Amino acid sequence: MTQEYFNFEKHITVKVDLSKINLFKQLCYDHGAKPIIVNLHNGENHVMTSETINTKTPVDIITNNDLVERFVESGIEPIRLKIEAEPRWIDYKESIGYNRRESFLYLEIHVPCKSDKLYLLENIIMHDWHKSSNEFKQGTTFLTYRTKNEQDINYINLDIANMKLMGVVSENFKHHFEYAIWDENEELDSNWIKGK
Repeated sequence: MTQEYFNFEKHITVKVDLSKINLFKQLCYDHGAKPIIVNLHNGENHVMTSETINTKTPVDIITNNDLVERFVESGIEPIRLKIEAEPRWIDYKESIGYNRRESFLYLEIHVPCKSDKLYLLENIIMHDWHKSSNEFKQGTTFLTYRTKNEQDINYINLDIANMKLMGVVSENFKHHFEYAIWDENEELDSNWIKGK
């Protein structure tokens, strides 16, 4: 049986001086990655890359250090490598005998919301969501939910249904969960978000 291809997202978080942000962006573009500056609700900023890779296995993604090496050569310090898989990868791993729960570290979903509409959620009972924004996407606030428990998906979806009902969710929202299968520095998010 021929193995399928799956979508994985690769994120490299870096520590970079503001004077080198344009260099960081150019290195990303040269490599085919998207630069992101995430502003967290606790006042911290995470500068990172985002790259979607379609392949059979994430092994090569983890071991391919081309962009990391370019960052280091340019005086930009990589502090985290994170790989996320689509749900089909977790299903596949389970189908070939792997323990489902041991196939991922945590799962999360990012819901882009209209910043000027967030006040509509103030009186709605919501679960443990966390706010952030992308420096390059003005007017959008991202609500992120992270959990280690797939059973949480039902009430996460209920929250999202309420957000949609209130007209808060951006039109470009793609309703999909991401499963973190590799995270070299999970504690990096400890002041902002913690998977239960």
